[in-house]
Formats: sequence, structure tokens, C-alpha cells
Amino acid sequence: MRRLTRATVRYYLHNLDGLQQEISDISADLGDYRAMVSDSFYVCQDADPISDHPDPDGSKHSKHRNHSNVEQLAVNRADFITKLEQELFDKKTALAAINCVLYYLNGYDGQVDKQMIIQRYKEHLPWAVVAKKLYADKDNLRHREQKIVDEIISNYNARLK
Repeated sequence: MRRLTRATVRYYLHNLDGLQQEISDISADLGDYRAMVSDSFYVCQDADPISDHPDPDGSKHSKHRNHSNVEQLAVNRADFITKLEQELFDKKTALAAINCVLYYLNGYDGQVDKQMIIQRYKEHLPWAVVAKKLYADKDNLRHREQKIVDEIISNYNARLK
């Protein structure tokens, strides 16, 4: 993810429970992959060190290979773990940025903003209904929502530094 967009923030606001579940799932997957030991690698390898087929470089026999199947599996697993760790970090950082900004909407000045976010993203109401319930102009609410989304992105970026 590395770069949080307005669309992504809005998606996460609509699906905060889903984001938390993704974080939980990735954490569990990471635990499973970290627990795997090299004994669990299945390598289909001929006991004869001399290849039955000529190598692509043209030599008939090659006792020494430039790579091993076990090393390749270990590298692939390490790369996958690194990818999962980065994804987990990005999602946790996004969740923290969202929660931080939403927390500060609890103040008196943020009550309309908080109600707007709850109605729009937790209750999944359309903008026209939210505007009617809050006795506000729909365009004004969308502008306020965009400022909140931008604040979440700013908070996210500040956490990456």
C-alpha cells in the first residue's frame, strides 16, 4: 500500500471491521509461516548428484549447481514473509491513522463531523439522507468529509516518517 489514497480511506471507513479482520488474518498467517522449519520443505531431488539432463549452459554433467531447491524454497518463503510483514504494517498504520482522527472528532466542534462519519460510513446512508438528518447542505458535508479523509492521509504519512 505505502501510499494511502482518498478512495482507500473511504473503503476502510466503510469496512473498519473488515480491516481489523484482515490485520488479524495476516498476523495469524505470519505466525504460521514463521513457525515453519526447514524440515518441512519437500524437495524432490535425485540422489545422484550428476544431472540426468544436460544443463542449459551446454555442459554434459554438472556436479555443482548454482542454486539448490531448498535455498529457492527458503528464499521464496522469506520473501513472502517480508511481503506479509509490510502489508500488516501498512494496514495497522492505516487503522491507527483512522482511529486517531476519529477519536479527535469526539470534541464539541467535531460532533457534526462525527455524526456525519457514523451515518455515512457505519450506517452506510447516502449523502442526501445524511444531509437531511444533520440539517446541512450536502455539498458542505462532502467538503467536511474530504477534509477528514485528507487529515487521515496526513496522519498516515506522518506515521511513516
